[in-house]
Amino acid sequence: MDDMNKQRPLIAVIVSEADRSFICKALNCIQKELFNADMDAVVFSTILARAEEITVENKLFDVINYENIDGFIVFLKGLSGSDVQKKIGAAVAATGKPAVYMDEFVKTDNNTVYDYKEMAMTAAAHLAQVHGVRTAAYIDCHDHSVYYDCLRKNICEYARLRTNAE
Repeated sequence: MDDMNKQRPLIAVIVSEADRSFICKALNCIQKELFNADMDAVVFSTILARAEEITVENKLFDVINYENIDGFIVFLKGLSGSDVQKKIGAAVAATGKPAVYMDEFVKTDNNTVYDYKEMAMTAAAHLAQVHGVRTAAYIDCHDHSVYYDCLRKNICEYARLRTNAE
């Protein structure tokens, strides 16, 4: 095949659960930037997060033809299952093509760190509104403290805003 007379670079965005608010916003920005740079985007995404459907949904990633992709934007840690993360990570690395990993915890030339504030505020609001939580203890035991620091700070911020509003 002659790459279907492809003239613009094709960038694959690999993500799980693109229907989540944060991911939708990220995809919107990614697509706008790619189009502005005269590139095309193809999004490979699962939708459901129920355990009984993860195996079936992850088969979506088997249809990726890595030879036709010119670069990758990957939300690797968000993919369901460490086996899928390893498989996709290895497949992307094996291409030797440019790849940016969007959900790393340390910024380098090949990845970026996104702001967890929206997610943390959503979690804090859910705890307060749905479960009636008014105070929370935070215990940190995770290797990737950037995520948890943001969650802790935003839970405290949400509690402060709620207290000031009442």
